[in-house]
Amino acid sequence: MKFLLADDHALIRSGLISLIQQMHADWHIHEAADLPSTEKLLQAIPDMDLLMLDVQLPGSEGLNGLRDIRKQWPALSVVMISSSEDPELIRQCLSFGASGYIPKSTSNDVLGSALNLVLSGGVYIPPAVLNGLGERKTPVMTGLLNELTSPQLELLAMIAQGYSNQEIAIQKNLAVQTIKNQASAIFKLLNAKNRIEAISIYRSTNR
Repeated sequence: MKFLLADDHALIRSGLISLIQQMHADWHIHEAADLPSTEKLLQAIPDMDLLMLDVQLPGSEGLNGLRDIRKQWPALSVVMISSSEDPELIRQCLSFGASGYIPKSTSNDVLGSALNLVLSGGVYIPPAVLNGLGERKTPVMTGLLNELTSPQLELLAMIAQGYSNQEIAIQKNLAVQTIKNQASAIFKLLNAKNRIEAISIYRSTNR
């Protein structure tokens, strides 16, 4: 497993790397302090498995760095890290293609679980954001769910509970690609651009 940690604070990098090495001694861990060096490493190691990217990484110009990385390396899993727990910022990161958002206040156990979820194909969303996703309840959202079949509703419920595609595939004894295809069909029916919007619609009608 090849892992890249991009953060401009050496102390934070050192602490996170030490923690992750305790969890995964066999991981090859690289580090970068700004966006140019991050992109240089990604170009040198095209099969990088996971990138932890600081929201305020120098050179990123807000979330443009995340957007550029997602365009150049679409298969790369990117997890954002930040001291901020602003729900709107988290939603923006996820809508720009991040596979997760981990506040720097996150406990060690949760960090490990979040990374494992992302690496298995899931998306890690902080509980505080998940709890707030269901605030908007409208007749339109309710009507959208009525368009789904019972199996589709069951799959959407599992997605909303945080299960990854791989975990769902194992439980349903189906191929991961089949689950991905079914999830894409659900998102299309809901007019949802991604998991976050689909979860928002589901939670808004199940409060």
